[in-house]
Formats: sequence, structure tokens, C-alpha cells
Amino acid sequence: MLIFMNNASGTPLEFHKITTLKEAEDFVYASYLRAATHQDYAAKDAGKRHPELTRSLLRQKSITPCVVVTGSKGKGSVANMISRILQTNYTVGLMTSPHITDFRERFRVNDTMISETDFCRLMAEIQPEILDIASDLPDSVCISPMGIQADLALTYFSEKHTDFNVFECGKGAKYDDVNNIRHDYAVINRIFLEHTRELGDTLAAIAEDKSHVITGEQKCVYFAEQEPEVLKVYAKHYQTGEVIPAELIEKLDKSGKYGQGFATTEYLAASYLDMDFHAVSGDAADKKVIKFVDQTNNVPANLNVMDFEQQTLGRRGLLKQIPSRYRTTYFNHTMGGGYTAGYYSYIWAEVLDCDAFEAFKETGDIFNQECADKFRKYVLTPGGIDDAMDMYKNFRGKEPGTDPLLKNRGLK
Repeated sequence: MLIFMNNASGTPLEFHKITTLKEAEDFVYASYLRAATHQDYAAKDAGKRHPELTRSLLRQKSITPCVVVTGSKGKGSVANMISRILQTNYTVGLMTSPHITDFRERFRVNDTMISETDFCRLMAEIQPEILDIASDLPDSVCISPMGIQADLALTYFSEKHTDFNVFECGKGAKYDDVNNIRHDYAVINRIFLEHTRELGDTLAAIAEDKSHVITGEQKCVYFAEQEPEVLKVYAKHYQTGEVIPAELIEKLDKSGKYGQGFATTEYLAASYLDMDFHAVSGDAADKKVIKFVDQTNNVPANLNVMDFEQQTLGRRGLLKQIPSRYRTTYFNHTMGGGYTAGYYSYIWAEVLDCDAFEAFKETGDIFNQECADKFRKYVLTPGGIDDAMDMYKNFRGKEPGTDPLLKNRGLK
């Protein structure tokens, strides 16, 4: 039973003793579940979420320097990485969501999650202040679960005397209670179309929502590489507010592809070298020529590896100015790292990625349902049952080409 859940009559949430993990979790969602039946599911966040309810409380508890991370994907991973980096010198509190197996995973100090005893004790401690806020709310208004979790996290981190705290925002920022926390640093991951029902159906709208992580109190704001539509929201002149010019965005995009010719060539050189070592035959060493065979043999004991490397790369016309990313004498990937002629798989995966995405782009709608259904039917559903190339051709109508990858890398 949800012991904190309100009934349809609209009676206020009441105090209950919290002694178990289940009871503590129930309290996080009690206010939300009470209001859910009185809300329009399809409504935008602006009409359903009320971060102002916890603003004073969370700002009052925001004493320790904080980092708040938002974006469309990878927020938890970035928050974890920031936490790990800071832990080299500091005691760091970390709040992320969702969890994998245990709700308490969301609250950690130096990678150790909160104990069940502390979780229940602190939830009971913050319960009166949450109930006080909720005491006179209309049936359709709730205290966000993120607000309650942020309250508990700040209380716990304060008790543990953390030096830095890192918080992951929910799906947005403008209407996210986590954003109430005073934070010296803001991080915005790559923005793409997601949660369009709640945040908006354009990149600009979603970016605008998440831009509210910038409150004006930050010492630094970091944001990942973004699409031009997103940059127009974020990249503005600090004095005039002028939106970044399109020609400057184009220059930024091109500069981001600088050196791709070198990077692609050095990688491919190492990939060919890897495969060639696994296809050398026993008599190649004697004749000092490369002989490819259908099945992999052991590398001959008397093979001069430097001569072999020079031949295998030379025959492909590799420029001496672009050496292989890994030379034979320290190519641990192929010599014992478990790749076994698979180093090429990185770029082959990228070929498939770029070519498959091109199929969606060609429809004029990257969310094209017919194309998505074909991808699910011919690629995802069969799994490893059919030949991989056959599955891909069934979806795409042809073998994958390299043009999309080359364009993506600025090489075509």
C-alpha cells in the first residue's frame, strides 16, 4: 500500500512513520501520485510542474559548491565522470537518476551509496518540511519527486561534509526542481529531439528549456558540440545578446573536422596492419612477401615484423608523413589485447551507423515511422539469426556505403 498516497477526495498528505526502504520510496512519489489523476497527461511541463514550491528550501540548503548537468543523453555518465575527477582531491556527493537495481544508488558520496538506515532516517527527517509545503496544495498540484530527492541529497551530503556536489537534472531544467540548487557550474550535454511532449517539438524549444540551467550565478558553463539551431539559443554575445552569426557556426563546424584526414588514415593503417598479421602464411617470412590465405595461421617465429609492417603499409600507398596509429612493436590490441583482427570494427560500425541514419534523412523526417519499422523488422528483430549483411540489405535495399561517413567527417 502507498501509505502516503492521497485519495481522490483531495485530503492532504499526512505524516507517517518511515522505517523501511519501501516506505521511504513511497514518500518520494506520494505527492506526484496524488496529483496525477487530476492532471492532463499530454500537458506541457509548464502546466504540470511547479519547481517554485521547493525553491526556497533547496536554495537554503545549497551551501556546498555544486555542478548541475543537463542535456539530452549521457547526463548520468557525465555526472559520474565529473564526480570521479573531483574525487581525486575532494569528498564528492553525487545524485543521479534513475537507478539500476536499488533506489539508493541515486545518492552517493565518493561512489558509496547511502545506507538503508540513513536513507530511511533522513527521509523521515525531511518529511515534515515537505508536508508543510504540500499542506494547502490543490489536488492537481504536486511536489516533484525530483524536488524531494534533491532535498534528501542535500541533507545527506551536508551530513557527510562533502566538498563538492554533482547533480543530474531530470528531462529538462526550466521546470526541474534540481535546478533550484545553487550551482557554480553548469554542464549542457548534446541536445536532440527528446521528450517532445513535455519540452517542445523543436530543437530550439528543447534547448531553451534546458538553457535555464544557466541562472546567472555560474562561474563557468560548459556545453557540448551542438546543432546550429541549439547554438542560436546558447551562443549569444555577452554584452549585446546578439545571436551567433550563421557563418561563424559554419566555421565552428568545419574547425571541428580539422585533422580528420590524418585521423582516418592513421586508424585505417593500423586496422590493415592488424588484419594482415592475422592473415600471414608460413612461407611469407622466407620470401619476404605478404601472402594472404583464407584461414589464419600462426605468425612465423622468424618473421621480421618491421619489414612486414613496411610492406603491408607500403603496398597500400600510405604516406610516410602519416604513420600507423599503432606500430607493430607496441600494437597491444593485435598482439594480445583480444582484438584478433577486429580493430577495424570501430570504423565499420561507424559506416553502418552513418549509412543507416542516412536512410532516415533521405525520407525528409528522421522520425519516419515506415523507415523505423523496417529497421526494427530487418535489423533489430532477427538479431544474429541471419547473415548480418543480408539483414542490412533487407533494411536499406543495398550494401552500406562510405559516403555518409566521409561527409560526416568532412572528407567529402
